[in-house]
Amino acid sequence: MFLRFLTKRLLYVIPMLFITTFIVFSFILLIPGDPALAILGENASDENLAQLRAQLGLDQSLLVQYWNWLTSALVGDLGESFFTGESVQEAVFFKDGYHIPARNDSDCNCLCVRYNIGDRFDDEAR
Repeated sequence: MFLRFLTKRLLYVIPMLFITTFIVFSFILLIPGDPALAILGENASDENLAQLRAQLGLDQSLLVQYWNWLTSALVGDLGESFFTGESVQEAVFFKDGYHIPARNDSDCNCLCVRYNIGDRFDDEAR
């Protein structure tokens, strides 16, 4: 019974992950401004801008850019920062090691509170 419930939930989660990541990825690309222009500056030539856009993959379609990002992210390559040039993975996970445990603690606290609230409402409904 529980295995069937868990399988059903996992089948719901997988498409939601793809939909959510695609929406967030699309919103990031809708931010005004050109990353190539931000990197090279206002005085950059059109040839240099076109070359950097090709190097960053910004000249490709949205679906191709998303696919490239998704396949890289699934193997742990989150890319590099446009501005600092450092690895995003190192900046998020290894630079300040206390962020991840603190987040896990807060997630655990939220789950405990949510479970207790849900349990209380369930008791009131009976």
